[in-house]
Formats: sequence, C-alpha cells, structure tokens
Amino acid sequence: MESRSVGAFPSSHWSLIAQVGDIDPARARGALVELCQRYWYPLYVFVRREVGSAHEAEDVTQGFFSHILEHSILKGADQNRGRFRSYLMSCCKNYLANHRRSARAAKRGGHAIIMDFSSAASRYALEPVDPVDAELLYLRRWAFTLLDETFTALEKEYRSQGRSELMALLKPTLSGDVEAQPYAEIGKRLSMSENAVKKAAQRLRARFGEELRSRVQDTVDDPNDAADEMRDLFAVVR
Repeated sequence: MESRSVGAFPSSHWSLIAQVGDIDPARARGALVELCQRYWYPLYVFVRREVGSAHEAEDVTQGFFSHILEHSILKGADQNRGRFRSYLMSCCKNYLANHRRSARAAKRGGHAIIMDFSSAASRYALEPVDPVDAELLYLRRWAFTLLDETFTALEKEYRSQGRSELMALLKPTLSGDVEAQPYAEIGKRLSMSENAVKKAAQRLRARFGEELRSRVQDTVDDPNDAADEMRDLFAVVR
C-alpha cells in the first residue's frame, strides 16, 4: 500500500500550519503557498457570496492569505482546540469584517501571495444558487476539496501499480454515478471475471474510505471526531 506521502498534497494540515510559523521565511512561505493552493477556492466562494463582486472577492481572498503570512495568524491555530476548517473560517470572517470597515484591501507588502484566479469565475458560475448561506457553500467546497484530494491520491496509487484503467472504470461506482458501467462490462474490457471486478471495487471503496478518513483526521482536534466530521461533509455534498 502506498504511503500518503506520495499523494497530491503530501503534508498534513497541522504539519503545514507548523511550517507557516517557521522562523525560516522561505519555509513559512512555501507552507502557506501549499495551504493557499489547497483551500483558496472554498474561501473564495464564501467571500464571493458575501461581497458579490468577483473582483473584490479575488482581492479579499488574496489579501487574506497574505495577511496570514504577514501577521503569523496560523500560530494561533491549535490542533487541540477544534476543527481547522472552523478556525480558518473564523480568521477569514475577521479579515473580511476589517476589510469592509476600511473599505480597502489590507496592505500586502513583501509578503504578497500571488494567486491565480483564472478559473475562479467559470467555477463559481457552476455553483448552485442554493445554498444561499455563504458558510454552507464554503463547507460544500471544503468537502469537495477533501474528496478531490482523496481521488487524486488513489489515482496516483493505482497508476504506480499499473492499474489506471481499472481505477478510471471503477471511479464512478464510488459516487453512485448512474453512468457507471456494470461489473460484467468492465470485466470484458479488462479481461477479468465479473467476480474479480466486484472484489476490486470493494477494495477500492475500502481504500477510498481509509484515505478520506486519514485526511479528515488531519483537520480535527480529536481523531474520534473524524466520524462526525465525515458525516457533516457528506451531508452538505448530498
């Protein structure tokens, strides 16, 4: 079984947060850039729903991540004091409130984080009108980000084992996609028995659950809370 270290996002949330507070500016910036790449879009959709303007949402989102680095905001994140997504949301709310009071983005200085918003507008256009609540939309995007990370890690794992086609054909079965091919058809395509394909699908579901739980555990204060967090995330995805 391949280690999580080879996934698309190899560092855990908390190890990245620790690095953001590193005395080495390059190391701190690198960790923040990774966090930024990981979660800029969930925060962007929250801010966009709150402010309405695409330009202002981009400005606030970029300014927020720069603010985190400049003021070492994530040093206040404590793995024993709650869920990381809630802490990040609280920080973003405070930043947005200050932004509104000042009616301008915070100064970014030498700590500016350059973000690519080229896909933001097209992605946001696909977001549902409901839920209207910006926080619920943020939670949905957070959930989809974790799911995407999990799929990416498993795709890399299966590719390293020379089973990319099997993964591609079985992936729709994980989400209950109505277009998922029957096991018998997949078996014919891959020269496998229907029973072998069924077992492969069971193993994939098990690996998916393991990988997702591992990633969710990185975001909660207590590993025992992972099950509750997964229920919350799947609830908003549905």
